[in-house]
Amino acid sequence: MDKKERMNAAFNYLRDHGYLHTQKDMADAIGSTAPNVSRMLKGDPKVLTDNICVRVQRSYGCISANWLMHGEGEMLVVEEPTEQGDAKGTLAAKNETIATLKAQLKDKDALLADKDGRIADKQALIDNLQEQVADLRRQLAAYRSKELMGDLPFKLGKVGEGDLPSAGE
Repeated sequence: MDKKERMNAAFNYLRDHGYLHTQKDMADAIGSTAPNVSRMLKGDPKVLTDNICVRVQRSYGCISANWLMHGEGEMLVVEEPTEQGDAKGTLAAKNETIATLKAQLKDKDALLADKDGRIADKQALIDNLQEQVADLRRQLAAYRSKELMGDLPFKLGKVGEGDLPSAGE
């Protein structure tokens, strides 16, 4: 089951169990718009993000964000029936949200490390190119100096066919 199918299953569960009636109800609950919820249920990757899955889980604590994002575990957060059932259920939902956010943070840390590596590679390339430019400037200055002193057999930029040095020079 892909992410789109999981989100539709969650939406249908929530609708069938009276948590919501319309896409607008879900949009209001998760702080989005009805057109975005429609796009999310159609699987639009610009809308159906991990962030939206966490927002659904926060708004409807019975739905597992981990299941929505990755298909891992069960769709419903299991609550232990005890005297403190509501508190434990809320705590379980919050713990799952924390675990989900930690996993997202770990993924983002890996992306940042990769980007840092690419930045370092590009900085090394920039440094190398700056060294090459500095070397070319030194060479140009040396040629200009030789030209002014008359050490070159020709003037830079004014070379005619007969002015080129031969291979033996």
